[in-house]
Amino acid sequence: MNTLAQLIRQLEESLLHNDFSADPQLLDSLLAAEFEEIGPGGNKTSRQQVIEWLLHKPADARWRFTDFRIKPLAEDLVLALYHAQQADPQARVSKGSMRASVWKRVPGEAHAWQMLFHQATRVL
Repeated sequence: MNTLAQLIRQLEESLLHNDFSADPQLLDSLLAAEFEEIGPGGNKTSRQQVIEWLLHKPADARWRFTDFRIKPLAEDLVLALYHAQQADPQARVSKGSMRASVWKRVPGEAHAWQMLFHQATRVL
């Protein structure tokens, strides 16, 4: 996996695995101001709703990522595609979800990226 793909994967994993309750401002550096999401049920979710979920999700929740890949859309825009499945033996059995995220490079900072859009589609 190339360096940019590794960086974007680390950013994706940090959104799901970090406990942001101690430092909620960190989310402002990861989620663009114009961020939007389409959730697994097909519903549009606002940036604030996603932030609330991230702040209140169980701190020990973990997900397994498979088939992670990126597709550059422009010099400063990347599409991330992957399968995510919650790695919690207490959780109900799920086939996980296929995920797509658009990341944009923060102007003037070579290694700073923000998520602009995210969609999760449940695997049936």
